[in-house]
Amino acid sequence: MSTSSIQSRRDLFDVFQHTIEGTYDELVEEQELQPGQTMLKTFLIESNVTPEELHERVDITEAREVDFDLQELIIQRNATKYTFFLDHEDSRFWTLYTLEESQYLTKHRRLA
Repeated sequence: MSTSSIQSRRDLFDVFQHTIEGTYDELVEEQELQPGQTMLKTFLIESNVTPEELHERVDITEAREVDFDLQELIIQRNATKYTFFLDHEDSRFWTLYTLEESQYLTKHRRLA
């Protein structure tokens, strides 16, 4: 997923909206997704650490601040990079978004 065009929370939500609409249309018409097409996954995380402490505990290859309290995180596993967006506006309950394949997420449920 190319994320270079995402420069704000609004940009991120626009990408997600486009993805949701595209996958919904595909599922309604074809009853399956096209190869390479994925659905938005959202995780609610109860955290007792700061985002900075998360960076110390998890092998994050790259990180950038997209918007206030919104970070793009690149995590590498077995030479493959996976993109996540961490919304930590609420210091205790974070939201983690990704458009990655479900098979990766099932395999690596824990970030740390």
